[in-house]
Amino acid sequence: MPIFDLTRAAGALTRTYDRTLHDVMLSADKAKQNPGFVSLQGAKMTQTPFGEAYVFAVQVNRGGGMSADIAVSESIAAAASGDGPIEQFVVTPTTLYTTYTVAGKVLRRATDEGAFIKAASFVVNDALKAHMRKLCILSHGVGDGVIARIIHTSGVTTTTIKVAPQDVRNIEKNDYLVAAATKTGALRSATSIRVTGRNTKTGVITLASNPVTLGWAEDDYIFWEGCAAAGGSLKCPTGYFAWVPDSDPSDTFYSVVRTTDPIRLGGNRFDASGLTFRKALIKAALDAGAQGSNIDRVRVSFNDFAAICSEGEALKTIELKAGELNVGFAKVMLEGVGEVWRDESLPDGHAMMEDSSTWRCASTDGKMAHIMKDDGLVLRKVSGADAFSVTIVSDMQIICLEPGHNTHIYNFVGS
Repeated sequence: MPIFDLTRAAGALTRTYDRTLHDVMLSADKAKQNPGFVSLQGAKMTQTPFGEAYVFAVQVNRGGGMSADIAVSESIAAAASGDGPIEQFVVTPTTLYTTYTVAGKVLRRATDEGAFIKAASFVVNDALKAHMRKLCILSHGVGDGVIARIIHTSGVTTTTIKVAPQDVRNIEKNDYLVAAATKTGALRSATSIRVTGRNTKTGVITLASNPVTLGWAEDDYIFWEGCAAAGGSLKCPTGYFAWVPDSDPSDTFYSVVRTTDPIRLGGNRFDASGLTFRKALIKAALDAGAQGSNIDRVRVSFNDFAAICSEGEALKTIELKAGELNVGFAKVMLEGVGEVWRDESLPDGHAMMEDSSTWRCASTDGKMAHIMKDDGLVLRKVSGADAFSVTIVSDMQIICLEPGHNTHIYNFVGS
């Protein structure tokens, strides 16, 4: 029997995953249901970082002064010189971790390096896919980490909570959850509760302990433990809806006061109330064009995509190239609008009409995740335990170079 060398085998695993990390993540089932996030891959942040932050610019006007009188032209230009055509966003990447732990006795069953690589690959693959899943879920959030909300009908019992069925997809068995009455307020309790069961049809989440004793209540917001913006400090990436909200922005966002030009700096928005899905998309496309947008796609939730399909459009599949991987996504073609894609991360009643070239994944090297291997190993010994673990880490942020070229459609419910 060959001598088992954990260090050498783990070193081989490191070299393998350095080459294939993003292919593994993009091949995950969750990735294949999230074209918005997948299309960010390979988009490198070209601005120079200082400290932990990145700076990128959005042009908000053309500048200059025009007049039939040269003196007036020069006066206008001089007066506007202190208020240039560029606004600078200062973005600090958010760090997220996914750790997978496996008992040492499981790995010891691998009696040679080949068997170890096979066993360890399963562990690393699972961690990568879990990490990708959470990034996809957060990709449309505003950084507050909300993944679900407890609804009124039988909202909280001594063993369960009830959320919208579509939000159950954001929660897995053995996730640890916390709750808060507001999106950025104090938690009901610092104690988290483990998920022991889920039902994507009824919206019922079964818990390992009593949420009532921790003060959980109907209308509470649900977060993964460690991801809540309790006290207002954002711990998750700011996603599409942060850059293009469904109402005019009123806050300072990454050092930019967006109220000075809420469309160019805070994205376009369109109220689809009272319109069929088709009419809403056509009118939103006309509105986007009037804002100078070069729309190349619309993304909607799975349920809204099904409703659009039921209106009689032919369903096709397109291939979206992401890194070295081609991932297939279903679409419909609407005349006057173009490609409409389904995206699991989008909530029902909302759609993103966008210029996909304006979105980036900002990180030091353009990659959205790494395997933590400070000691040179992918799998590391857990201190004080007969176990090994792998940790996936992201230092990234979703950014939009031209918010005004994207439209957030809300009240997208058909009529």
